[in-house]
Amino acid sequence: MLTGLRAHDVLATFHYVPLHSSTAGHRYSDRSHDCPVTDDISGRLLRLPYYTTLAEHDQRVVIDAFLSVADSFRE
Repeated sequence: MLTGLRAHDVLATFHYVPLHSSTAGHRYSDRSHDCPVTDDISGRLLRLPYYTTLAEHDQRVVIDAFLSVADSFRE
């Protein structure tokens, strides 16, 4: 997905580490945690460009690129 979006000049990133897996989570937690759903979903999250000054045209570029790339996974 990330590669496909970049091919459309959309800079999406992966950047989510579940708290229970993070350095701080290990340091400050009093026990280990098994969170299989969180672990599964965290590996599939991505951040799309989104901020308050993103022009409507640029929003459309991101949406169209996402839909195009997502559609290619259905084949």
